[in-house]
Amino acid sequence: MDPDTSLLFQAPFSSYCKHFCSLEVITSICFPRCEVHTAQEQLCEGVRSPSGSWVLDHLEQLALVDFRDAEGVERLRKAIQFADQLHEVNTDGVEPMDSVLEDRCLYLREDDVTEGNCTNELLKNAREKVEEYFVAPPGIVLLIKTS
Repeated sequence: MDPDTSLLFQAPFSSYCKHFCSLEVITSICFPRCEVHTAQEQLCEGVRSPSGSWVLDHLEQLALVDFRDAEGVERLRKAIQFADQLHEVNTDGVEPMDSVLEDRCLYLREDDVTEGNCTNELLKNAREKVEEYFVAPPGIVLLIKTS
């Protein structure tokens, strides 16, 4: 058994996630040959390299922001700078949590139907509808690339 899979079976799941979700592991996967230390420097180094433009393209698709102009780059720089501040938080001796409600049981109430057959009344609130269904906006909006 290799060391990475033995970690899965020996350590609790939360520490396993903490290891593989740490910035050091993620950046070593994305930027294996970089010798820089902050996420901002690593992102800039990855974007500057010829093979690293996919990072910027991927971030543009996720954030729906064009990072090719000055405003977009400044927004990205501020977001990364804010994320880098998280490294300053002292988390020594703090167990990672899988959920914010990890120590509580959530009890559900009985589901008693008191009203019904109010489809028309509910659909009055819809901006758009087709037959008896709400029309939701599309979930993914692609940025149009201009060369």
